[in-house]
Amino acid sequence: MAIEAREDYLYVRLVGAIESMEALLAHQAAVEAALTPEHEGRVVFDHGGASPIDEPMRKAMWTWLNDSPLVRRAALGDMTLKVIDEGKPVDIPIQPLDTIEEAETWLRHGGCWRTFDSGGYVTVVQIGTITTTAIMKAYQADISQAMDDAGTDRVLFDN
Repeated sequence: MAIEAREDYLYVRLVGAIESMEALLAHQAAVEAALTPEHEGRVVFDHGGASPIDEPMRKAMWTWLNDSPLVRRAALGDMTLKVIDEGKPVDIPIQPLDTIEEAETWLRHGGCWRTFDSGGYVTVVQIGTITTTAIMKAYQADISQAMDDAGTDRVLFDN
């Protein structure tokens, strides 16, 4: 695992496997220790080089993300999309994104929403408040992209 403090968020790259609950707890503690007030709880988890983790550890990771007062926003890579689609309850804005650039944009624009390809339509879940024109434009662009990716013009807003 590599943790890098970037300008206004924490970048966490996971490589290989987390093979025990103790290693997972150490990973979580390291992330929390590296967060500073400037990060405002924003974290990009890059799981591109990581091995899948078993269900008990996955549940522990989601519980931590959901309950940690320090991690308020997270953008996660492809590997996590499957977990989100399985309906795991998450109360913090988490968006599966493909590139670091997309994750940075999402985090910097407030992380106020998530989009899901729901098979025939796109579901948009608004989590935070859209407070600026820039955030509104990013929100609209993200919905348009999700509609293009899903090949649909149907949207369900679940606010």
